[in-house]
Amino acid sequence: MNSANNNAVPADDEGPADMILDIAGFLSRDPLSLDDVIERVGEAVADPGIPMPIALRPTLPGVRSASLTRYPDTGLPYLLTLVPSPDLHLTPRALAAVLGEYRRLAGDRGRNPGLIFYPGIGGARWSVAVIVEVERMGDEIDIAPVTSIAFRRDPVGG
Repeated sequence: MNSANNNAVPADDEGPADMILDIAGFLSRDPLSLDDVIERVGEAVADPGIPMPIALRPTLPGVRSASLTRYPDTGLPYLLTLVPSPDLHLTPRALAAVLGEYRRLAGDRGRNPGLIFYPGIGGARWSVAVIVEVERMGDEIDIAPVTSIAFRRDPVGG
């Protein structure tokens, strides 16, 4: 396990990381509908139906694109994916300061593995894992730019 909690977080990283924490808390709510998520993130621009994701035009600051996937059996929100703009300046170090420790995920050949945070945010029915991809891996992973952020809603106890 890795943690960057003992490293100082530059002031310009605090805002975006706090926004990610806030979204994770929002997604752990119950009840939570697709419309609730769409209203929070932006506007639905294309919905090809389950199992394909809904394309969103995000209104969140520093977010270039977004999509929302549903649980196929209930239609409830499952995975919200955000692609930050480069000027968001979001790093694993900044996220670890608000979400806690992360773990590396196994990656496919030719693709950087992701990182997963379990921030301990959740209600009685839902918890949220935050999965990020970074521009590069290696010794400087804590300061590598985040290129994708996915919020996965998991049923508690399931």
